[in-house]
Amino acid sequence: MDLYFINYKSANSSSLNKGIATSGYRSIKRATTITGIFARVRPQGRTPTSTRIYNILKLYLVKLEAKIATSKEIKPLNLIILIDSIPSDNIKVVLLLATKKLDKLDVLLY
Repeated sequence: MDLYFINYKSANSSSLNKGIATSGYRSIKRATTITGIFARVRPQGRTPTSTRIYNILKLYLVKLEAKIATSKEIKPLNLIILIDSIPSDNIKVVLLLATKKLDKLDVLLY
């Protein structure tokens, strides 16, 4: 599992060719790791939800398009968004852009 916070960024960098967005916690395999992260991280300030989701989806869609071009499979992305306040931007626009890109790539949705 990968874990990203909307308004807290870890020191981890992005990887365009791997479809990995910047500053998340990646390849988590233990519940205790997640518990530790939540104990340390203290998000605060605005909730720029669509900006963060866009940055995550953009890299995933680039990777997806490259894999489709070479007839390779890619694991689907399950995006679960938990927020404690009202987003300070419009998430609908980002989700519509991603949906249009998936339609253009003729991706079968499960």
